[in-house]
Amino acid sequence: MSQAKPIVSIVRVEDQRTHAAVAESIELLGGISRFIPSGARVFVKPNFVHWPGYSGITNIWVVDAVVRLLSEAGAGEIILGDSPGDFYAPQVYRARGVYHIAERYGVKVVDLNLEPGVRRAVPAALGREYVMVPRAVAEADAIVSVPTFKLWGDNPMSLALKNWIGLYGARQYGINHNSREWLPDRPERVLAGEIGVELGAHMPTVAAGIVAMNLAIRPALVVIDAIEGGNGKGRNVPMNLIIAGEQPLATDVVGMALAGLDAEKEPSFRFFGEWGLGSCRLADVEVRGVSIEAASFDLRRLDGNVLELPVERCLRALVTDELAQIARTLQMHGLLDTGQGSIIPDAITANAAFIEAPNLPTDRKELILLLGSAIGHPDYCRAAISTLTPLHREFLGLLVEKGGTSGSYFEIRQEFSRRQGDAYVFWPAQRAVQRLGLAYAFASEQADSYFVLAEGVVAALTKV
Repeated sequence: MSQAKPIVSIVRVEDQRTHAAVAESIELLGGISRFIPSGARVFVKPNFVHWPGYSGITNIWVVDAVVRLLSEAGAGEIILGDSPGDFYAPQVYRARGVYHIAERYGVKVVDLNLEPGVRRAVPAALGREYVMVPRAVAEADAIVSVPTFKLWGDNPMSLALKNWIGLYGARQYGINHNSREWLPDRPERVLAGEIGVELGAHMPTVAAGIVAMNLAIRPALVVIDAIEGGNGKGRNVPMNLIIAGEQPLATDVVGMALAGLDAEKEPSFRFFGEWGLGSCRLADVEVRGVSIEAASFDLRRLDGNVLELPVERCLRALVTDELAQIARTLQMHGLLDTGQGSIIPDAITANAAFIEAPNLPTDRKELILLLGSAIGHPDYCRAAISTLTPLHREFLGLLVEKGGTSGSYFEIRQEFSRRQGDAYVFWPAQRAVQRLGLAYAFASEQADSYFVLAEGVVAALTKV
């Protein structure tokens, strides 16, 4: 009898209803009670590598949702912690609001860099005979891994399996898990009191270090924060997804596919499979919820210049109230056909039309369909840009000049203010393009906040 395929779920986060999305993703796996017994001591391991930074850290609202679900499921004790590599844990926790979560749910927060280690044997063929697992993790009844969705080095993604590099705590392995190996050639990277006494986490290879810790300690549940996708170098795009599963390699294989990568072709993933962590073939995973085809985005594009994104992807990243706001603007300018005739008000009635905007749907799906049809029309961008003032067109041109999608919000703000000699003109300019659905601003959890440009803007801007 063949063994059942591991299940991985993909769920969209809409209207910032993160808790609902995380709950749905786990329900698709069979419910949280399948993984976490009532009264269990549960350790939650996010990826808080550092802050601020460009490598990507777990969205705090995903962590909050996981902790809330564990609390509601009757966990006896919830412990949360990580071992940041480039920052000290308390600084990261304070900056990310971890202590707020602790107060809200009665969570115990620990610094894995300070935890005593528990020795766990691993196969010597991995280049070491044991790993030291932080005591708080080793003594937990169940562990929930909450990594984020990003490209990283030769791995080539940092997902559930690599999240266990954070279990190589500084008490044994030094700050950044590899300080002993750095000391001879890069002493400037190592501070007194932060030098490891054990073989570093990346030795003899990163893949071997990942496998060793994953053989020593297995999570009960994986919840991947894919609210954003990042290239690990400061460029991000909204994904608004949650990926959940029981087997880390299976969730990572699905994550790879969502990022436009084939795990089976990657040496590190084949290595993970050879060591019994599961199959690296996507065909060997049962995917539930949103299809990979409907949700994928090739993150490698972020290493170059992703100028625009498809209109539907942009709209899905917004909340319903934003969609309604754009619809009101389009109706005010006569750019939206609601089936009831367009409204083109004069200056006296424009404000009332923008606020009230009759005949618009209130349902999220209907708004996305309506706006997608309008903004996705071949002539829309040209018509919308023609309603902008020359100053606002100049602002849109600056977005294109500075890299389009994923360009730094703050860099654009500073440059536009400098060029105009007025810091305050930025605000109406960015409102002007956002309310027409030409560009959208996103506050990033992982790196700089950024703008996203809708498909068609660049070509239209050159023709207006």
